[in-house]
Amino acid sequence: MKRLLYAIAMTLMFAGFVALQAQTKHSRHNNWGHGNSVSMNSDDAAPGDACDDHFDVRFDDMDVFTAEEARTLTPAEFARGLDVHAARNGGVLVRGWDKNEVLVKACKAVAAYDDSDAKGMLSQVKLVINGNQISASGPESDDSRRWAIHFLINVPRNIKLAMEAHNGPLSVRDVNGTINATTVNGPVAIHRCSGEITAEATNGPVNVSRSSGNIRVRTQNGPLNIELAGTEWSGSGLDASAQNGPIKLRIPPNYKSGVEVSSRGYSPFHCETSACSGATKDWDDRNKSVHLGGGTTVVRMSTVNGPVSIVSTMQ
Repeated sequence: MKRLLYAIAMTLMFAGFVALQAQTKHSRHNNWGHGNSVSMNSDDAAPGDACDDHFDVRFDDMDVFTAEEARTLTPAEFARGLDVHAARNGGVLVRGWDKNEVLVKACKAVAAYDDSDAKGMLSQVKLVINGNQISASGPESDDSRRWAIHFLINVPRNIKLAMEAHNGPLSVRDVNGTINATTVNGPVAIHRCSGEITAEATNGPVNVSRSSGNIRVRTQNGPLNIELAGTEWSGSGLDASAQNGPIKLRIPPNYKSGVEVSSRGYSPFHCETSACSGATKDWDDRNKSVHLGGGTTVVRMSTVNGPVSIVSTMQ
């Protein structure tokens, strides 16, 4: 009976996961922290550096006042890489570009029940750069007065990057260097990146798409989504695992590199025919695994106590 109830619960979780994927395919909207919501542009892909295109914050029913602050860093200032610490309830979007400089833009938002108080707070919320460290400072917040900062950062593609957030999103696009991204209560997204990459989330999802290199991904209490590109993996490999969360793999047809997807626990395991034709399966009621492609396994995905979905990128 316990096994049956567990299977029913996992099936309902899986159905919700699939519905969530359909919803977030077109827009990304997440809530972080207490009493405020942050809405980001779909897939962080809006062109340009306008804060309004990437960052929107609402604090309950209070009016929001916004401002921007920007700073350009020279190669000497980021020679050791960048160390980015997001403000609480704020996030970071990093994009690679072809210039040999770093552009940091702080998108500020404040709110208070008294408008004059809010405007006064806005001047106290600041972008802080100390050597190669990027952070923010601001006044004390409470239920009647709040602030947030979201960083938009353009970097040389081969940079070394470390970033962390609490109650906010981290996103990296088009960077070919060393990336370490860690967040609590927020999502991590890695898109079209390569190199030495580590991404970890607690109580939040991790998405890695069309990337390569030596990638290690961990998430606890959140979904894990991987999208492969091309016909084979380029680099040392991908090792991605979830604890108490669903995993989804999108794989191109006729993918040549070895791919292993496994689960532990009595969870649903869905493998579409178009994605899993010719796959080797090994499972029982509790442990399941599928091997796709050929040759040495270089892509590994696993979950404990979470449903699995494998689909073709052609879907």
